[in-house]
Amino acid sequence: MQYEAHVQVIRNQIGGLDTIRRELGLSQRKICQLLMVDPSAWTRWTKTTQLSSGIESAPPHIWRALQWYMILQQKNSGTHP
Repeated sequence: MQYEAHVQVIRNQIGGLDTIRRELGLSQRKICQLLMVDPSAWTRWTKTTQLSSGIESAPPHIWRALQWYMILQQKNSGTHP
């Protein structure tokens, strides 16, 4: 339950998986390389949102990694186009 609550907080802060991917300007292939996951996993996580109650099923460590990457992108936004 603790991990699910933590994921919900992160999701509320940074958005859904495809929203994050678009904000970062990454293709599905590139974000999978960044997270070191198989593209089929990404598809499964985002498809779950469309089929069920809107809850993406990515593991908590994926959400945490995306949160850290978003923070890094914001801190370095002046140095990268």
